Amino acid sequence: MAMEGTHVRFARDLAAYLKVVDFDAYYSGAVYPDSRYPSGIPRDLTHGADCPHDPFAPGLTDFEKGWGTHLVYDALASVEKETALAMIGDDVREDGWSFHTAIKLVEDRQSLESFREDRSPLLRLRVVERPHGEDEAILKKYYDDLQMAYAGAWTFEEYEQTLLAWKIPADRVDRMIELARRFEVDPDIFSAVQKIYPIVLQRYVLRTVHDANR
Repeated sequence: MAMEGTHVRFARDLAAYLKVVDFDAYYSGAVYPDSRYPSGIPRDLTHGADCPHDPFAPGLTDFEKGWGTHLVYDALASVEKETALAMIGDDVREDGWSFHTAIKLVEDRQSLESFREDRSPLLRLRVVERPHGEDEAILKKYYDDLQMAYAGAWTFEEYEQTLLAWKIPADRVDRMIELARRFEVDPDIFSAVQKIYPIVLQRYVLRTVHDANR
C-alpha cells in the first residue's frame, strides 16, 4: 500500500542488504506490480501467492528482488497505516480506496524528500521484463510516465495525471486529491503518516538481519 516513489525509496534502502547488481532491473521491479492498472492484468498476477513475496529468497533476479520489496512494503505498511491513522474520523472513510490512496499520496510526497540529493533511482525506471507478456508499449508508457512525474516538482497535479493514466475514474481521482490536500495540511495526520516508513523499514531490516544470523 504505497505509491511508486515510496516503493523506490524502500527498494533503495534495502539494496545493500540484497546485494543488487543490476539497479535498472531492481528499481523497475520495485514498481512493476502497479503496472497492472494500465496493463489491465489481474492483480493476482502481480501481487498474488505465486509472486516473489520475499526479496531475500535465493535464486531471484534483481528484477524479482525489486518486485519482492514492493510486496513486502504493501503488506507491512498496511498494518502500520491503520494503527497510525486511527484518529481520522469516519466522515472521510466513506470510500476506503480513495481514503487509503490519499494517505499514500501524502506519504509519497514525504518519501520524495529523501531523493532531494539524488533522484537517479526514480529516473532508472524502464521496461526490463514483461513477466506476463504485457504489451511492451503499455509498460513503456507506464515507466515513462513515472519518470516524467518524478523528474518534476512532485505536485498533486502530476499525481492526478498518473492516476488518470492508470484508468482510475476521474471522480475517484478528484476525491483522492481532495483528501490528500486536506491530510497534508493537518499536522496530526501529516505527523502520523511521517512515522510509518521508518517504522516499517526498521522492523523489517531488524527482522531479516536477525533471521539471516540465526
